[in-house]
Amino acid sequence: MSTTTGRGIAVTGPTLIYTEDGKNSYAYSGAIVSTDSATPIQMLKYITGPDPQMSMFQFFDVLITDKERVFKVTLNGIAIIQNNYDGSDPSFPYNGKFHVLVPPTTEVEVLANINGAAANMFVTMKAKVLQ
Repeated sequence: MSTTTGRGIAVTGPTLIYTEDGKNSYAYSGAIVSTDSATPIQMLKYITGPDPQMSMFQFFDVLITDKERVFKVTLNGIAIIQNNYDGSDPSFPYNGKFHVLVPPTTEVEVLANINGAAANMFVTMKAKVLQ
């Protein structure tokens, strides 16, 4: 599990990074290539700092197939968003955005399931820290 890091540290994995002024934060999963799996893949996992954050999660998936994908965001282990979609959708490649108010000192986890196909995907999160 990743935890909140200091301000201005370079991106080294799925941790939460704060900007130098502490007014924004961000996290990147990095490109994740997965084989056929119904087992959830952890894309991001971190704990927020002492202030609430208005977070925007953006999911990218570029493999065209008719197999179902699931992206899920949890706060302290409770699913607050789950998006199921099919890769044969005409709007593919998939680029979904969700806005979430995240309370202070909260464990955030983003999971993905790919049922019946390989996938190449990543997740980004950017947030405004509400001080």
